[in-house]
Amino acid sequence: MLRFKARPRKDPTESPYLTSSQRRVMSALGSAMRDVRSSAEANEGQILDAILHGPPSRLLALVPEDPWYAAQETLEAELAAELLDAGRRYGKQVPAVQKATVNFVFDEARPEAAAWAAKEAGQLIVEVVEEQRTIVRGLAERASMGEMTPRDAARGIRDVIGLTNRQAGWVASYRSRQVAALEAQGLSPAQVASRADRLTQRYHDRIHRYRSENIARTEILTASHEGRRQAWQQGLDEGYIAPNSQKQWSANLDGRVCDECSALDGTVVPLDGPFPQGDPPLHPSCRCDVLLLPAQPQGVEELQGLTDAELDQQIRDLTGPAAPSVPSANPLEGLAATAITTALTLGELSRQEQEEFLTAAREAESVADLDPWMRDLISEA
Repeated sequence: MLRFKARPRKDPTESPYLTSSQRRVMSALGSAMRDVRSSAEANEGQILDAILHGPPSRLLALVPEDPWYAAQETLEAELAAELLDAGRRYGKQVPAVQKATVNFVFDEARPEAAAWAAKEAGQLIVEVVEEQRTIVRGLAERASMGEMTPRDAARGIRDVIGLTNRQAGWVASYRSRQVAALEAQGLSPAQVASRADRLTQRYHDRIHRYRSENIARTEILTASHEGRRQAWQQGLDEGYIAPNSQKQWSANLDGRVCDECSALDGTVVPLDGPFPQGDPPLHPSCRCDVLLLPAQPQGVEELQGLTDAELDQQIRDLTGPAAPSVPSANPLEGLAATAITTALTLGELSRQEQEEFLTAAREAESVADLDPWMRDLISEA
């Protein structure tokens, strides 16, 4: 069972620098890449034989996928923890609109957080594994068609581990340029291969770090926004957020913001509606945020336009019939009946207290003869 450790976390939308959680995701992906590459290097002879003699399933089995699935557990834990942290953070923005005496608390025990993190991490790792399979099959096909030697294909597999198909093309082109430059220096084939391997490995590591950083930034930011979405949905479900509330796009207007995000800054849409380009993150490493613009509960605007008499009537409609007004020659009894009506709307009098109040008012000659609490109610009415 995964344990989501509570670590101090920074809001990933507030800083251009990597957060600790993003670094942990990068570390897990980097470790998985190195494990797969080491295995591919160790199995290069068997990989060459599989390229020459097949079948494709044998070749794919020689390039392990287990390290990626091991990284999935770390990724899932980090996403879940980031989501819960964001839920707590955004939960503090939820106003007490409809429950003025109770503060909203984000419910971390609900299963949605863990379910989302498991699904998100699983989808990402599946994409990485499928890209690895596609690239490996592509190298084998190029070798079978004579576009490259089987040995170059076997060696090339270790140069593209953890990359997208496009990034694998960058590395292949880089290696070709290095080989041509080294051959032009008159080096022996062994020297060319050794130096090209070393240079290409460093280039591959830079490209993989670039990809891992983009993945880490985007996934942690996505988890943060999912925490916001879940917190606000809980607020809606529990009546703390009015359904007619809105949300506003907030871009970090610093030197790193892109034109697309800058143009969206300040855009306001209904809380349950999408922004024109979708919710952030809009692109890899997008640091945009969303602000809650709470509205009053539906119906408050209509109440504000009512007169005092109309408001009194609505209160009577909601609370039921007030204590009957009993005609009496004693004016105190009339004052008592008015005070009782006012107190009833606030739920302040029991039936026994009503009867005691009316009896005392009938028998009293002046307000001074009444008990202090009765005098207070008359003065408040």
